[in-house]
Amino acid sequence: MQTQVRSLARQRGKAERYGKMIEERFGIALTLVRRELEDLDIALGRLGQRAGDLAGALPAERTRLAEAEHEREARVQARHSAEARRTEVERRLGDAKLEVGRLEGDLALSAERLRNAGQRRATADMRREQEDARAAEAERERIAAAAECAAAERDLATVQRELEGRSTLEQEGRDGLLAQRTAVRELEEDLQRRAEALRALEGERAALERERGELGQQLAQASGERAARAEAEWAATAQMTARAREAAARALAAAQAAEGLERTRRRVAELKEQETHDRAAQRQADEALAQVTARRDALAELERQRVGLAPAAQALLRDKAHFGDVILGPLSDFVRTNRRDAQLAEQLLGEWLHAVLVRDDAAVEAVRQWHQRTEPGPLVLLPCAPGPRRAADGHPLADELRVDGPAAAWVRALLAGHEVLDGGRALRRANGAVFLAGAAAGGPLERRAEIEGLAHELGEAETRRATAATALQRTLNGLATAEAEFAAAGATAEQARAQELEAGALKGDAERAAAHTQREAADATTQVERLSGRLAEVETRLATLRAELERHEVERVRLDERLGAERARLVELEAQQEAAREQRVHWQVEAAQVEAHLAAARARAERATTDAAEARRQGTSLADEMGTIDHDVAAQTAQQGEWTDALKERGLALGALDSAAREAAVDVEEADARLAEAEAALETARKGLDVLGAEEHKLEVERTEIVGRKRGLVERVEAEWRKPLEQLLAAAPEVPGDIAWLRQEDDRLRAAIDAVGPVNALAVDEHGEETKRLEFLMTQRDDLVAARQSLQQAAREIDHTAKGMFLESFGKVREHFRTVFQTLFGGGECDVRLANEDAPLESEIEIHAAPRGKRTQRIHLLSSGERTLVAVSLLFAIFLTKPSPFC
Repeated sequence: MQTQVRSLARQRGKAERYGKMIEERFGIALTLVRRELEDLDIALGRLGQRAGDLAGALPAERTRLAEAEHEREARVQARHSAEARRTEVERRLGDAKLEVGRLEGDLALSAERLRNAGQRRATADMRREQEDARAAEAERERIAAAAECAAAERDLATVQRELEGRSTLEQEGRDGLLAQRTAVRELEEDLQRRAEALRALEGERAALERERGELGQQLAQASGERAARAEAEWAATAQMTARAREAAARALAAAQAAEGLERTRRRVAELKEQETHDRAAQRQADEALAQVTARRDALAELERQRVGLAPAAQALLRDKAHFGDVILGPLSDFVRTNRRDAQLAEQLLGEWLHAVLVRDDAAVEAVRQWHQRTEPGPLVLLPCAPGPRRAADGHPLADELRVDGPAAAWVRALLAGHEVLDGGRALRRANGAVFLAGAAAGGPLERRAEIEGLAHELGEAETRRATAATALQRTLNGLATAEAEFAAAGATAEQARAQELEAGALKGDAERAAAHTQREAADATTQVERLSGRLAEVETRLATLRAELERHEVERVRLDERLGAERARLVELEAQQEAAREQRVHWQVEAAQVEAHLAAARARAERATTDAAEARRQGTSLADEMGTIDHDVAAQTAQQGEWTDALKERGLALGALDSAAREAAVDVEEADARLAEAEAALETARKGLDVLGAEEHKLEVERTEIVGRKRGLVERVEAEWRKPLEQLLAAAPEVPGDIAWLRQEDDRLRAAIDAVGPVNALAVDEHGEETKRLEFLMTQRDDLVAARQSLQQAAREIDHTAKGMFLESFGKVREHFRTVFQTLFGGGECDVRLANEDAPLESEIEIHAAPRGKRTQRIHLLSSGERTLVAVSLLFAIFLTKPSPFC
């Protein structure tokens, strides 16, 4: 909170500097804006005056330009008219030239056509004579071809008759040859089948002979192998027996190693349990030492803070430095006693323990002045000089109290005349009043006595912790040794187990090897018997094959002889067939030649008839063509005369059009000159108007630019200051100076404002509020610190009271539990214990029970019925200690 207040203080100073710079820049910026707006208004006035002058000059220039454009349009029209006339004359002149050229071309073409027509007529006359000669020759050829056809038909009939006879003979020979070939093929197939059967028998005999040899060899090998396997079987049986004895020895060694491993495992378990017990004892010693240390430190802190001392005495001790060495301290600092007599001494001394010892009466006067000034509350002062006014020789606790220094006289004076009654439960004052003691919170004497007692307990706790640490270390050393022995025993047992497994594996291998050799010996005997049977079968089959081979050889010889005779007959028939076929082929060739000669004669006769008809048709066509050519020549001659007359007329018209074209060209050149003059005048007027328009546009652009700058300036100022310009100008003061200086100052202030960075505008108000809150929180903190100290004192007192009440109730419950347990079980032993007696409020409660006839053990080791009776005993013990308001 203090850091936040300091931060807000810095932000407040920053905000104030920022406000001053903003105010100064506001005046300068608005003055600069006012000057710039005035300059822009002056520039707009000058531009408006020049725009008015241009507006007066522009109408005259526009009128001049309109007149020039009108004159130019008139001259353009005149030039277009002259150009149109010239174009028309040139078009007509061109048409005339084209017509003359066409007529000349027609005349030349007509002359050429006349020459071609004469040539074509001469050619047609010559071709007609040739066609007439060709028609006569074709007629003669037709007559000769008809005679040749008649002779060829007669020869063809003779050849056909001879060919039919030869074909009949050839067919008869072919049928006999086919029957003979079938008989020969049947004999060959029969012979082939018998040869294949013979080869099969030969192959079977060879295979059986090879098999007989192989069976003999295999039988010899099988016999030798059977003998070898019998020997191997005997050796495997012997090895199996030896492996079995070795495996039994290894199993016995492994069992002994396992027993040794189990013994070392139990030893390690016992030592681990002892380690757990020793660690628990050390932990309890550490916890007891920590508790005693914490309680001693807490009491020492209370002693240092003077808790329980009167407020005025505490205030005086805090201001002790102002008085020098005249303040000796409270009376309680000089009194010592034990725990047993501390409460009695506090009851006897009472409020005098809060009295403060001072050096002399002068110190008393100084303290009185301080007391009047500060008013801390009631305060008792005990001046050491001159001391108490009434001396005393003794008091009830003269032997129990140890009083140091100057406080001894005052303690004797204060306790003189007091009497302890009923063992300290009542006191009789010197004035005769009887004070009955009651429960009260421990005072400084009790606290100091308890601190001294705790110091003694702290030494004992450290001794117990050292003893527990020594026992734990001894147990750890024994455990390390036992674990090493366990590891060695484990390695030995593992090695024995591995050897046992290895021996068992070797035994299994030997058994499997013996079984394998037995199976192999049986297989060898079976193989010898099977080979012997197969060899007998092969010998029997070979004898049968030899008889069948002899019979097949005799039959093959007979078939070979018969097949030779049939093949000789087949050769003779094939020779006859070949002679008949040659005769038939010869007459077929003769018939083909005659038919070809007849076809050629017929084709020549048809070709001659066709040629004669074609020649006569061509002669008639050529005669018609000659008539047509004569008619065309007459018409072309008449047309050529007409074209010659038209050509002369077109020549005269062409001369007149040529003169008119030259005159039209002169007119067009004059119109072009006048148009050029009008174009120059128009260009001059247009340039003058463009100059005025450009100047007007420039003035408009400048005016728009100035208006935009003015508008941008206004918008920028209004956006920056978030108010209309009129209000800003009315509120801003006038700052003297030229525009350059104002701009320089504005830039400087803007840079300084930007350098300030973000500013918290609410820093002033927030700083005030946070300052008030800090003061409030400081007050609250002081109250909380005082309350915490008070609560800690109350908690310690409550803890002390609660511990006493708990131990008292726990003792009663313990006695009732034993009574009820012995009643329910008819004897036995039981107990309820605290796991940590030094911290009873946080300690666990252990229940031990031993029914009659059993040793003492924890409740969770009992049976279900016994646990139930134990629980009922504890419940009734609690009810007997503190009955329930209802059941």
